[in-house]
Amino acid sequence: MSKSSIYKDVQKLNLVTPDYKKWPIYNIFENRDDFVQEVAWQAIDEIFKRNSIADIKEQLASAYYLEKIRIKTDPYKVDLDDENEFWKSVKIRMTDLMVGNVENEKNEIKTVVEDIVKRYAEEITGDFKISTYRFAQGMVPVILRRVLNSARAKYIKKFYSNKYLLSDKIHYTGHIDLIRQLATKATIIFVPTHFSNLDNILIGWAIESIGIPPVIYGAGLNLFNSRILGYYMSRLGAYKLDRRKKNDIYLETLKTYSRISIEKGCHYLFYPGGTRSRSGMLESRFKLGLLGTAVDAQFENCKKNETDYKKVILVPTVINYHFVLEAKQLIEQHLKSEGKEKYFLNNEADIKGASTVLNLMWKFFSTESESAISFGQPMDIFGNKVNALGESHDKQARVIDISNYFRKDNELVEDDQRNSVYTKMLSDQLLKEYRKSSVVFTSHIVAYTVYELIKKMHPKLDLYNLLRLPSDDRIIAKDTFIKNLENAIQFLKSKADEGSILLDPKLHNSTEDIIEHALSNLGIYHKERVVYQTKQGDFTSENMNLLYYYHNRLYGFGIQYHIS
Repeated sequence: MSKSSIYKDVQKLNLVTPDYKKWPIYNIFENRDDFVQEVAWQAIDEIFKRNSIADIKEQLASAYYLEKIRIKTDPYKVDLDDENEFWKSVKIRMTDLMVGNVENEKNEIKTVVEDIVKRYAEEITGDFKISTYRFAQGMVPVILRRVLNSARAKYIKKFYSNKYLLSDKIHYTGHIDLIRQLATKATIIFVPTHFSNLDNILIGWAIESIGIPPVIYGAGLNLFNSRILGYYMSRLGAYKLDRRKKNDIYLETLKTYSRISIEKGCHYLFYPGGTRSRSGMLESRFKLGLLGTAVDAQFENCKKNETDYKKVILVPTVINYHFVLEAKQLIEQHLKSEGKEKYFLNNEADIKGASTVLNLMWKFFSTESESAISFGQPMDIFGNKVNALGESHDKQARVIDISNYFRKDNELVEDDQRNSVYTKMLSDQLLKEYRKSSVVFTSHIVAYTVYELIKKMHPKLDLYNLLRLPSDDRIIAKDTFIKNLENAIQFLKSKADEGSILLDPKLHNSTEDIIEHALSNLGIYHKERVVYQTKQGDFTSENMNLLYYYHNRLYGFGIQYHIS
């Protein structure tokens, strides 16, 4: 890398807490049954504290209806065998309540809720086994290196070569030393962007590489359909997240699981955007449910010890790719969802996509392309910067006691509405940090410039007509493209000097080298060239949908004002 490299040379750092018996994740799962019971009873308490009996009866009816639809229309192999019998019994008990056959209605409703919540809590709760963790800690890097070297090798005899290192493919940047220091005295929650199904592998590898003890994370219940994958995930801190379940009782149980895990000091990982970005843009809004559990957990920590409470620290984490393997499917889904009748699905679209994580890994590692993981500025749950001592600083750089955010008349007061406002404030601050921690690649700015120039050539067309432009109408003259690309890069350099964005070192190379590097990466996987040069030297695209997707990575940075 050049002298201007933003990347840190991180091979593998020692664990900041080497004694596993001091890990909260180890201790809570040593007593898993007690933990499940605690989650269940606190979730039940929350349901009855926040709702009237009439409201809870409605929630029960809704839960039954939605669960019966799920069982019939979208079954998983991993679903419990007694699903139908359990929900039939719920219906019978609810029917008795509705016809007045139960003398003590409130007690019976509570019993039904208890049975459902305990079932959900048991399903959600994963496990953690130190033996499985140690096995994975030793084997995962070996497997990833083998896949990398085998995918890159021309002959099978090179399978056991170690010519290529993971550090050749995955770069790190950001506040690594500060995160390591904070992890010994606070609860760390990593909140990454989400672009690809590869994110879990890369971010998991990165967190482990910088020496942070294992984190709790959510994994879709569908992944547990695979016995081998399910076995390892369930023993490595993963909790089961069933996106089919939309009822309020399930969601309250899930939130309670998250809050209690954080209260107990377990380091955590969750995607605040909820799902992969279909448009290719950085997240512009978050699902606030799980994020709110961090605020609630901090309040509970302050209640337990008003003077020496444990901090909850969030680390915005941005995953940067030159290309996304699922880009074609994702942008099709986005355009179809947003455009409805305006968008006609391209019959040539590869809707099936990569079928397995191993397939994704193989395709990613077989290319020359790189990724970069950027660990942003750690912040408390109010968005304040935090120093190595774990102290929060306000905008005037003064040390502040964050427990005061929860006080009224000098007393700690529980206030759901106030906490929801704090959650929204935290969300806004994380979104700002995502932009500051984004690494701009050559492929990003080249795709952005080409799309914006085509758009300016056809100012009267809406998005969907623009995407259907004939090939002859999307050609950019070489001189026009280079002039605007250089203007855009100059603007980005000024933003990087301000600390508002990060630039890959290759963007400091000559314009010709930048273009060559970008075109090689944009054309490295997709059948249709996202950007290419014609025989005359002009620039165009074979697939406007993909061009739009990769352009979107830099949407909202103000670059369009420097392209004419």
